[in-house]
Amino acid sequence: MMYSTHLAWIKDKNCMAKKSAYTRAKQKAQSMLHEMKSRRWINKAAELQEAADQHDLKSFFCRLSTVHVRLAQHLSNHWMAEL
Repeated sequence: MMYSTHLAWIKDKNCMAKKSAYTRAKQKAQSMLHEMKSRRWINKAAELQEAADQHDLKSFFCRLSTVHVRLAQHLSNHWMAEL
């Protein structure tokens, strides 16, 4: 949806209706992505809390390291993009 509205707007930059449709589609896609990321972090936090509650240190640190690695990769990609 966003791709087609973007192409329509690019072809006719003077049409405010097409720009508005593209902007709404873009906002919806960004909102959905934000919700997906939030759900993933909530689930990961619940997994970590469950391992901590069960005193399963091996599982806790294993899951914690996956969070740390993903976060470090994200930050390094962000920093490299700024260079």
